Amino acid sequence: MAKVVVRVEGGLVQAAYSTDPSIELEVIDLDVSNFSDAEGEREAEASRRRLDEIEQSPDWHPVW
Repeated sequence: MAKVVVRVEGGLVQAAYSTDPSIELEVIDLDVSNFSDAEGEREAEASRRRLDEIEQSPDWHPVW
């Protein structure tokens, strides 16, 4: 079984490590700046929809 460790410092992903070098990692950032424009809001909403799809898919499993 492959393992992944994500290092977060200061609220930001700083690094990710895996026991499987071919693993694909995706970070979905739902934080939106207080100064975000309309494009930033659209991107955040698209990210929320992507995460909703993942959470509802039987192919994905929460690991933490």
